[in-house]
Amino acid sequence: MVLPIDKIAHFGLYFVLAVLLAKGLGDIFRETKFKIWALIIIICAVYGVALESIQYYFLSDRSFEIPDIIANISGSIAGTVFVYLFLKK
Repeated sequence: MVLPIDKIAHFGLYFVLAVLLAKGLGDIFRETKFKIWALIIIICAVYGVALESIQYYFLSDRSFEIPDIIANISGSIAGTVFVYLFLKK
């Protein structure tokens, strides 16, 4: 099964968003508690759903796609786990 390029793009962009949020919030809070990591994923997920909703309601040439949301959340989780495993101090 080959993933469409737009789903890979969604995954990659939300991966980067999660990494940046994790590094920024980690530096602010100086914590590695589960709550901070969950907050990062929730922020990214809400942002992704909000953007998909905006596309559906306000842009006639764009649509709301569940696979995009799944790619967004998957990228967010992967980015957060990446920071937790490899970049946290």
